Amino acid sequence: MLLAAVLERLRRVTLPTQYAQMEKPGASKTFAALQVTIPALPGYFFNDSDVYKWAEAAAWALAAQPDPALQAQLDELIGLFEAAQQPDGYLNTYYTLQEPGKRGPTWG
Repeated sequence: MLLAAVLERLRRVTLPTQYAQMEKPGASKTFAALQVTIPALPGYFFNDSDVYKWAEAAAWALAAQPDPALQAQLDELIGLFEAAQQPDGYLNTYYTLQEPGKRGPTWG
């Protein structure tokens, strides 16, 4: 299969399916939760990585072919990442929301 066909399937089928699955447990909503005063959302400590993996795949798909709807979804997530990041650069929604005293180190 040609790479172009794989990227097209990624854009049309895989990314929308993954986004819907990612939203079921509210994975990206944990980033938004840091912007307002609401109780911590339930989730696993690794939920952030699923959102980052989706964002990376979306970026690759957009590099191959523009898609305004996909670009809007990615832009929204990037805004949530930026708003959720701590002043010292730390970004992990599970520890920031649920166990702030147990956060890992910040490198840099």
